[in-house]
Amino acid sequence: MSAPTTQGPTIETTAPAVAPPGPHAPQPGLPPVSGPRMSTFPASTGHLYVVGAHGGAGETTIAAWTGARASSGRWPVSASWPPGGQPRPDGGQLDVVLVARTHAAGLTAAGSVLTQWASGRLPANRLHGLVLVPDAPGRLPKPLADLALVVAGGAPRSWLLPWLDPLRLLADPSDATSAGMKLPRPVLRFTRDLQGLSATTTPTT
Repeated sequence: MSAPTTQGPTIETTAPAVAPPGPHAPQPGLPPVSGPRMSTFPASTGHLYVVGAHGGAGETTIAAWTGARASSGRWPVSASWPPGGQPRPDGGQLDVVLVARTHAAGLTAAGSVLTQWASGRLPANRLHGLVLVPDAPGRLPKPLADLALVVAGGAPRSWLLPWLDPLRLLADPSDATSAGMKLPRPVLRFTRDLQGLSATTTPTT
């Protein structure tokens, strides 16, 4: 399985993200979102933050592979923003990528975070996309594949990573390369793609 991205109504299986299918920024006018809001934490600009939509999403591993910062399942908030937690119109947004597993609970959690972001309930960070991490080997059952398409449509772009069985043998999957494991080409394409996206928007510090 290769590392696809969503483009249009389907999940592609070959190329990196090139044509974002979902919103680039929060959409004014969306109805309020019920339920608890994702926790936030103070963060600095100049970094890419990987946010796990739920526990065990693969946040730490993705952060290690991409040179980003794991957020412990919280949404980063810049200390330079004014009261209310929203960036000024002239910038100050933080770079974020959301991560979730492909089981029903993970997809539902990702959908909730994306809705909070789109409705403006979460600070308007620059969300680059959604990373879907397989929860089991093989194809997704149709109900989960359909749900993944719906959820991914709420993100600017999305990537579906392949199942990596060797990670099960590592005490720390985020340390895969140090342990001598070679990441497959689809994962390397994803990491380059994400690093390229954040490099075009994140200032050097």
